[in-house]
Amino acid sequence: MVERRRSSLRFPLPFFDVREDGVRRPLARALRPMIRTPAERSSAREALAELERTRSRDLDALLGLQVPEPIIQRFNQTMDQRIQVVRDQLEEHDALRAGEVVRSFPLSELGPALIRLRIACGLTQRDLARALGVHESTVSRGERGLHRGITIERARRILEALGLEVDLTVSGLV
Repeated sequence: MVERRRSSLRFPLPFFDVREDGVRRPLARALRPMIRTPAERSSAREALAELERTRSRDLDALLGLQVPEPIIQRFNQTMDQRIQVVRDQLEEHDALRAGEVVRSFPLSELGPALIRLRIACGLTQRDLARALGVHESTVSRGERGLHRGITIERARRILEALGLEVDLTVSGLV
């Protein structure tokens, strides 16, 4: 019987299958679209190492069982995709920490853009919460929901707390 449980570690791939022998296997679905905190970055690095170990171990097992080549190719493709998701998240987080950020974005991407801007400005969730006069958990909850349904006024307050100016441009009008 397979038991599913949420890991207490904050991996970008936080759900695991736990077999009766206690072996953990990461599932393929990435539930976090981005790394938001240093703790998540640390656990993402651990997840990447675990995925690479799992790939090597399972590939050896498949080869030892003389599994047909198409199955091995599919396994490699799946593991490549899982590993690339985590690598992309780590690369994006590192680039943001270095101050690299897109200067314009569609309004539909406002929530993720605010998180990227906070990281690029070098502020923690705690720092932003203090600047906004709210509890840190409020910022964390908002970011976990990627600021769904955020108002322009709320976004303006967040941007000002980050020390940024707001310039709303509307294009496409005749």
